[in-house]
Amino acid sequence: MKGRERAGAMYACLIFAVAALAHGPAASEWLDAEGLAERLGAVKEPAQRVALIRQLQGTEDRALIPVLREQAKAGSPPVAWACLDVLAGLGVPPHEVFAADAGFTRDEHVRYGAAYLKAAGVLLERGDTAYAERIYLKVLEVGPDRRQIVTAIKGLGAIGSRAFVRHALGSIDNPALHEDLVGILAEADVPRLDAMLAYSFRVPGMTPAQRTSILRVLEAREWDRLDELLELAQDDESADVRVVASELLGKPPSETDLLAVATGGIVWNRADAAADYLNRAEQLMARGETDAARTMYENIAAETGAEIKARVAAITGVETIGDAKSLGLLKRLTRQPQLSDAAARAVRTIESGSGAAGKGAEK
Repeated sequence: MKGRERAGAMYACLIFAVAALAHGPAASEWLDAEGLAERLGAVKEPAQRVALIRQLQGTEDRALIPVLREQAKAGSPPVAWACLDVLAGLGVPPHEVFAADAGFTRDEHVRYGAAYLKAAGVLLERGDTAYAERIYLKVLEVGPDRRQIVTAIKGLGAIGSRAFVRHALGSIDNPALHEDLVGILAEADVPRLDAMLAYSFRVPGMTPAQRTSILRVLEAREWDRLDELLELAQDDESADVRVVASELLGKPPSETDLLAVATGGIVWNRADAAADYLNRAEQLMARGETDAARTMYENIAAETGAEIKARVAAITGVETIGDAKSLGLLKRLTRQPQLSDAAARAVRTIESGSGAAGKGAEK
């Protein structure tokens, strides 16, 4: 056989061997601990070791744990990470493989946290709730990822941990976590949870976000003593809490409280409070109480704490019923980029006399 033909035949055999390895049985089906150690010892390139270790994903053979731990300790970073992922599936948390490093990238922190949650899931399946609880608490200590924090808190609730309420309420101020945690608390099957939440509402130092969340959770859980707490909440020092309590009691919140929430309340409450406040201004305008309505529109338009969408809607309201007294405010708002178009349009409308106030003056 000529040299070129021999080389072609060898290359074809190599391709066939690689394909057979890729599509053959997973390593977990034909490697025991001794065989894995031998194979890894025979492979020199880190990329090849990583490929071999990754074939072990899904294995339930705990006899492989010592070998993988040793590889993680002695191997290159890619090998160590590959071992960490497989070991998590065997219920070994990442700190038992290698310590978290302050120099981790964000993706590495997320991967480390994911290994914690994977290990916790395996431990729960084995009935080791005590160790799973410690792992969930560790995730809350080091986890940088919103989804991982939510999953860990949900896990604490699932096992009935005494730390569940403390951590759920402790993170509920975070706008990125708030909605998820309210849902988790509302659905949690934890003994005496309603009583714990009601007690927490009265604890000094609870923030308005925590207290309003407790009210909404207890309402979703249909707690039979909620009305007592709502009556107490109506005298709360926070406008946010008073507004939520009034809504849950079916009473209209005061305009003063709505304005306070719309312009400086809890972030996720502002839009609804502003919409309610502006709706009342619209009702006043429909009844011909234009001075009172204009004042309410100007209150929202002028407040930098209100959401841009609400301020634009308020400027439109001023445009409809405003007069010369409104021009000072509107001209100042033309200097604010997100409001300038609406404010400039309102100025033109009022100065041309084509607004409702101008038309009324012509009659």
